[in-house]
Amino acid sequence: MEKRRNVFIPFIVKYPSLVIASTLFLVVISLFFLPHIKLASSVDVFFDRESPSYVKFQEWKRQFGSDEIVIVALYDNDIFTEENLRLIDNLTSRFLSLPYVDKVTSITNVNDINGYNDIFVVKKFMEEIPSQREKLEKLKRRAISNPLYVKNLISKDATTAAIMIQLEDKENSGSYAKEVVDNVRKILNELVKDKKYYLSGSSAIEYFFTLYMQDDLKRFLPLILLIIFVILLLSLGDIKMVCLPFVTITVSLIFTMWFLYLCGFAINNVTTIIPPIILAISVCDSIHLLTESLQKKGESTRSSEEDFLKRISDLFFPCFLTSLTTAIGFFSLTVSKVSPVRELGLVAGVGVFFAFVVTFTFLPALVKKFALLNKYNSIFRKKESFFFKDKIDSFLIKIGRFNENFSIPILIFTIILVSLSLWGVRKIKVETNILEFFAKSTPIYKATTFIDKKLGGVYSLNISLKADKEDYFKDPVSLKRLERLQEFLSSIPEVNKITSVLDYIKEINKSFHNEDEKFYKIPSSRKLIAQYILLYGTDDMDDFIDSKWQWTTIRACLKEYSTHRLEKVIETIQNYLDKNYNNSSVKGEVLGYVVLDVEANKTVTEGQIKSLGLAMLVIFGMMFFVFRAVSVGVISIIPNLLPILVNFGIMGWLGIRLDSATSMISAIGIGVIVDDTIHFLHEFSKFLKKDRDYVKAMYYTISHKGRPIILTSVILFFGFGIVSISRFIPTSSFGVLTALLMANALLGDLVILPCILMFLKPKFK
Repeated sequence: MEKRRNVFIPFIVKYPSLVIASTLFLVVISLFFLPHIKLASSVDVFFDRESPSYVKFQEWKRQFGSDEIVIVALYDNDIFTEENLRLIDNLTSRFLSLPYVDKVTSITNVNDINGYNDIFVVKKFMEEIPSQREKLEKLKRRAISNPLYVKNLISKDATTAAIMIQLEDKENSGSYAKEVVDNVRKILNELVKDKKYYLSGSSAIEYFFTLYMQDDLKRFLPLILLIIFVILLLSLGDIKMVCLPFVTITVSLIFTMWFLYLCGFAINNVTTIIPPIILAISVCDSIHLLTESLQKKGESTRSSEEDFLKRISDLFFPCFLTSLTTAIGFFSLTVSKVSPVRELGLVAGVGVFFAFVVTFTFLPALVKKFALLNKYNSIFRKKESFFFKDKIDSFLIKIGRFNENFSIPILIFTIILVSLSLWGVRKIKVETNILEFFAKSTPIYKATTFIDKKLGGVYSLNISLKADKEDYFKDPVSLKRLERLQEFLSSIPEVNKITSVLDYIKEINKSFHNEDEKFYKIPSSRKLIAQYILLYGTDDMDDFIDSKWQWTTIRACLKEYSTHRLEKVIETIQNYLDKNYNNSSVKGEVLGYVVLDVEANKTVTEGQIKSLGLAMLVIFGMMFFVFRAVSVGVISIIPNLLPILVNFGIMGWLGIRLDSATSMISAIGIGVIVDDTIHFLHEFSKFLKKDRDYVKAMYYTISHKGRPIILTSVILFFGFGIVSISRFIPTSSFGVLTALLMANALLGDLVILPCILMFLKPKFK
């Protein structure tokens, strides 16, 4: 490695123009493709498309239509006024005319059954909108007494009406769902002036996923660039020198996003964190390179070029190791079964290597070509040129003294901290709440909770029952079993509203008997049921039964979003189906987006345990190999495992759940936080070979490596921390906890690691 880098580095310094021209040529090519990167607006990207649940759900959708729903809820003190009903009717017509909309149902266009003299007539519930108060009150009474309408299209208190917009079932539904929701919002803004309305549903939730993701991208990049600029200005002392790392990180990010495009990936709610992460990580090598070159320039008698060449040679190997460990942390995510997580791991991992290559090719070429170190040589010989240099140096000396004087108490405190963290880890709950992905102040959160309260709810489970013969569900005995299943579903606290073909059959039977409530029950014979179906028609029942009456589905609307609780609900229902159906002639299964959400969350969380294990195995194995000493390898593990353990402990004590976002922190973090440990141990071992005094080695290493370690940690803290401003809660939680991890890692490298080294005195080879 030493020989190769001595050939590689002088070539860059000898031919800087060639390196600069080649890099800029690739940048121009990359920029051509960046505008074509797509945004993934569908939650389908999080699902395992090869899982049985996904395959069976696609088959279910081909029969019963799309499960993509947009719900518009209109609120007023009384929905049944002429003004409100005309508004609902107008909205219904406008929504129905939109592209990609398959069906729109509201109180003004839904069918109704009217029975008298042992016959019934099927017609619209509202053939015309009356203006007389008496007729409006009559409509209200009929609506809130109909089980098919209540909590589906109208609330029990008649203050809220729902317009259900069902989208066409097509591939890549997320692409046109956004267009539908955009158009729905435009129509609502145009027609609804002085009424309260709420917009939610599965497609609307996807829409706001994308909207907030775009907002994140717009906010993240300028803020992280500003933070990096300020920190670099304070550390390098001259605005012109700040341009070097700024150009480096910009080029690194461009190459990374080009790679994302070439892989055919899109930006989604996971990969949206790639830009701020790459910017923060890619600047670290530049900081180590420039700060050490400028800091040691005053101590050197060589020319600026010779001195800079030596700095590059000295830092090449440790920076290569840090880039490798960081990349391994990201690459470990590729074992996940969830596509966005795999994509994040691959792209960010490759992006780390882009940053390393650019830092050790493009940056040195710029320095050599424009003689920047010669130009700023006189400036950087002066102490005052570094903002806060004296204060930072003084602070580092104090850290060294603190470590020397209190090493034993520090180690005892570390043991206590580990014990408390382990206790906190036991309290962690593995859970994702889909609704809590959004802040409570967001419109989608408010709309969803309102609809849950007033109507049936936004999310639902589909209970699929498929018989082995035709007309199975025309048999009263079969319908009795279906009725018992619905009664069982009603007993589950998390279920809010249940609808099936059975509700239609009971309603028809009641209407056929002059609206007598005693006949709101299953008809007594198959022949009578067949007659009802023939007279009524099947259009309204197509969402619940196939044409052969062999396959039916029940929609169970939910008032719960916790994947932990929903997993138990799904398991409870499936156990009932296995016991009461799957041992006979009917196959029963629980299907839907909720099932896929629960499975995806479980897959992501379990996958991160594998990712963390893989990352730790490779990284720490590499540490043993690099330092060629078991004792040093073991010691290197402690300051890197400790921040992760403390983070998990804090999560447990504060009740922060382990979900699809927070579970990724460890695998990514272990690759990032080990970087400063490598730099510290590499410098420590170099001094120790000259002087076997461990205390002096500690002071020397802190004084020479403390500054870049602090700067890189601060940038990483803000780089990850800036993600916390996201309105998408999992992304925000990821940012807060990862920033905390960086702060804990800084404490581990500058305080705990030196104390362990002085106490154990391991032998370096």
